Amino acid sequence: MDGSDKLPLFVIGKSAKPRCFRGVKSLPTEYESNKKAWMTGEMFSRWLVRLDKKMQRNGRKIAMIVDNCPAHPTLKGLKVIELIFLPPNTTSQTQPMDQDVINNLKSHYKRLVIMKQLHTADKNTDVLITVLDAMYLMQQSWRKVTRKTIANCFRHAKFVPSSNGDSTENEDDDDEPDDDLPLARLAELGIRDIQRFIHADLDIPTCTLMTDDDILEDVLLERNPDAENDDEMNDKMVGGSEQNIKEPSVTEAFEACNTLRVYFQTKAHSEFVLDQIGFVHNELVKDYFKNRCAKQAVITDFFKK
Repeated sequence: MDGSDKLPLFVIGKSAKPRCFRGVKSLPTEYESNKKAWMTGEMFSRWLVRLDKKMQRNGRKIAMIVDNCPAHPTLKGLKVIELIFLPPNTTSQTQPMDQDVINNLKSHYKRLVIMKQLHTADKNTDVLITVLDAMYLMQQSWRKVTRKTIANCFRHAKFVPSSNGDSTENEDDDDEPDDDLPLARLAELGIRDIQRFIHADLDIPTCTLMTDDDILEDVLLERNPDAENDDEMNDKMVGGSEQNIKEPSVTEAFEACNTLRVYFQTKAHSEFVLDQIGFVHNELVKDYFKNRCAKQAVITDFFKK
């Protein structure tokens, strides 16, 4: 509740195997799917069990504030997580995420989408946002939600530590000034009411009681995932690309890393970014030697050709 620990996002899509996932072995967020891209009780339970094991390994015990909705069932057998369900029909007043965390996340996400649209408009190309692209944009947006925003939202929902009941009333958001987009550029994209743009998906359902047909369909897909044949249509709906992701060589990765380092060296106040680039460089070095050591020598390697 002080914003010091943010769990990774859990994304739900419509396709189990979108085309943009081909060749991808690591995703930026957790991902599951069903036909309606809804949160279900089964998904929530699986996620909770994974989180419970993670917290147990880290020697932690947590209380989790949960909405009272069909997709959030009571789950027994949790070792270190205590679920605390809010009273029905009180989400807008008592759910910390609804105080402004979700709105802040969506604002950052829509800003990144606009930036992508402006970039493609400058290059006179089409806007393509795949499921994978959206996951990366969401991950970046979640990083931009500040500790202060989260702490303020918990306080607005009356979650106040007893030892710090007179916390400061600084409710200003921590939006970075350089993230603001000129209104003239937004007008180019036909975006005149930014709030309507941010909340365009406000009324889209994200969970409900599933019908028997929905449950049967999900069970059949779990037993035979190759039977799902609407991935192409789903990819087209979000601007999916026809190409599979090609794995770059280690040399190409090193060159890209060096290019980024040179770019940020020319920018002021880039110490943190340069530190992160150094971390990436070290990971590339480890990956390079791991791949070299993984190649098993054969007897012919010891003879001259």
